[in-house]
Amino acid sequence: MANEVVKYQNDLNTATMRTWTETEMNILFSVVAKIRETGTLATTFSFDQLKEISKFKKNITRKEFVDELVSVSKKLSSLNYLESSEDGMVVSLFVLFQTFTINGNKESLSVGVHPQFEYIFNKIGMEFTQFELEEFINVSSTYAKTAYRLLKQYRTTGWGKVSIEDFRALLEVPKSYRSSDIDRQII
Repeated sequence: MANEVVKYQNDLNTATMRTWTETEMNILFSVVAKIRETGTLATTFSFDQLKEISKFKKNITRKEFVDELVSVSKKLSSLNYLESSEDGMVVSLFVLFQTFTINGNKESLSVGVHPQFEYIFNKIGMEFTQFELEEFINVSSTYAKTAYRLLKQYRTTGWGKVSIEDFRALLEVPKSYRSSDIDRQII
């Protein structure tokens, strides 16, 4: 896993991942690190390779790992983009990955990027987020992992400005949280 780098277009940072576990986020961004520059072609990972790059430490059965990947797949389906006409009569919904095929018998995962989202991983312009996968994996808590990604977005400028409303939305802070709750529970 030496020096694996995660790099993607900043639009991915607008996806909220509050319901994701740390392990699920580690698996997703391990996949993201490996699919860069592959276009929409499917990339296949062996379970061993995926466990290694995501630093998966649990000692679980093959079936349990399949279940973990199914959980990631279900959450990926919620990372979608809805495009609609002004009158709302034409609506298109796109998911990030066109394929996410788990084969427990062959112990493999095959992932293909949806053509609509190829730009996120393959046609990265000037506005991108980049970080070391190992550093990300070592961050604890889903709030911290989300904040880490958002802060890395501004690594070249050295500063970023986010309203409290946007901060709450990006980190999916519960509406019931007051500022003191945010300081205590999140920051």
